[in-house]
Amino acid sequence: MPDGASLFDLSDRPDPQPDAPQMITPDQRTAVRDAFAQLEVVDAPSQFEIVHQLTSQRVRSPMELQARHAQILLRGLEERLRSQGIHRTGNAWADRDEETWIDKL
Repeated sequence: MPDGASLFDLSDRPDPQPDAPQMITPDQRTAVRDAFAQLEVVDAPSQFEIVHQLTSQRVRSPMELQARHAQILLRGLEERLRSQGIHRTGNAWADRDEETWIDKL
């Protein structure tokens, strides 16, 4: 190592460029469209509001949604589909989905 050069002197290296985020895939877009159809949410403003509720992302077009946020959206929509038709009381004990050992007694 030359005199005066520091092991941690990185001034001669270019700054790494951040990778561009992967955007929603065609398969994810189809799955989201199908889930919205099953939930009977057909108008764009309602769909965008649900996207915001589930991902905390405001988008004006489906193509603005990143793939990782689309995955979160799909999980949330799947959960809504599973719970569709189930009346929730707001009581976590009464609304539990699985039996506990007490229920099995």
